[in-house]
Amino acid sequence: MIYMSIILIKNPFLARDLLQYCNTIRSASKLNPAGWGKYDRLFRYKLAQYSSTKWSSVDAELWLLTMTNNHSLDLQYSKPCFDFNNKGYCTKYGCKYLHKCKICLGPHSFIICRSGHTSKKIGDISGNPPRFPRPPQHPTAFNIQSNIQVWIIGSSIIRDAFYHTQNVNFQLPGVDIFWEFQPGMRICHLQDMIFDLLGKHIPPNYLVVHCGGNDIGQSPLNNTELLAIQTIQEIQSVDANIKIIWSQILPRLVWRNEINHTKLNKARRRFNTTLSKYCIQTGGAYIRYPQISENRKYLYRDNVHISEAGNDIFISNLKHGLNAIIYGAATCFPEN
Repeated sequence: MIYMSIILIKNPFLARDLLQYCNTIRSASKLNPAGWGKYDRLFRYKLAQYSSTKWSSVDAELWLLTMTNNHSLDLQYSKPCFDFNNKGYCTKYGCKYLHKCKICLGPHSFIICRSGHTSKKIGDISGNPPRFPRPPQHPTAFNIQSNIQVWIIGSSIIRDAFYHTQNVNFQLPGVDIFWEFQPGMRICHLQDMIFDLLGKHIPPNYLVVHCGGNDIGQSPLNNTELLAIQTIQEIQSVDANIKIIWSQILPRLVWRNEINHTKLNKARRRFNTTLSKYCIQTGGAYIRYPQISENRKYLYRDNVHISEAGNDIFISNLKHGLNAIIYGAATCFPEN
């Protein structure tokens, strides 16, 4: 519609033809979701070369080439879109590939696919790690878990850490570690994610939560703190034996929509203090990353996410923190 409005400024007489073309494209998208994009592109190319072509006309040759159920076309356009699956979005106009999950072919991207058949856990060496390794299912007579179960849940910081663990030794003796992450995750998403897992899997002994950075400056701090505490209370009401470990929200070089950087960083520190104290008071713990500072810009790959060097520090503190909490009964690592 934006493109059409620009054309109509100079050529208002094309309004009827353009509306007809919009209707043609809508019909084409319903008829052949894989072919309409190519028809649209080729038609525009042809329109640019031949002035006699009208927007309101349907080009029979192009329609036959792109919209019919030709087997070769089906093979070409049945492939899932790489960007949609691995980034969560696609910016290509009229993308010729399917915007479906490449694993289960559901109407979502690979990075948020919850299909159980991709399950693996840390330490599984049979192939590449999936985005979402799955915790064990509810126990049966033939499925009794003896190892300590740890879930690590969070935003894209946890996603990057998970991939970084493929290059370093993150295993702890007698501990099974599982990861769940959602880029852009906020506190309001936390409860749904955790309860979805709790409804399908054995509750963990320890639950590491790294979330809240995307809430800083986006919603009132008091409300965000209250929602986070209520979420922890809901989790513990399901299973009081789950120990919640708060993972420190990292500083950022630039906060989303920031106006006053100092004020937002102060809010981050207060949020960490409030949630870490609550987790410790309710039998949990706190893991910090004091080495990661906004003054050390080499630890960041952009304004939000940390670099390889930053992930080395993050993973090291996370591993040693879990070891100290699980086997040493620590409540804060490293100690203040």
